[in-house]
Amino acid sequence: MQNLLISSGTLILGSNQVSSLELKDAIKVSMLYNNIGKAEDMISEWGLSILIESATETVLFDTGGKSEVLLENMRASDTSLNKISKVVISHDHW
Repeated sequence: MQNLLISSGTLILGSNQVSSLELKDAIKVSMLYNNIGKAEDMISEWGLSILIESATETVLFDTGGKSEVLLENMRASDTSLNKISKVVISHDHW
């Protein structure tokens, strides 16, 4: 699993601004699902899902293309569905 720790500023992924935050504490950004690279025990598949964790909430940004891949990668990264407080779907695919 790829992680990025941000301690201040604006979270930018690619060329799109995802979230502008006034940060009091660090946040952790973890890649749960993508089609490039492969962490140990993680399935690589077309799509994207990013877990963004702060001291107060956990946000799942997108869910990838296949639920079974997302759930397996969540299991492999020891990520519980119960800790997710919000889900952001960036766009539709139909």
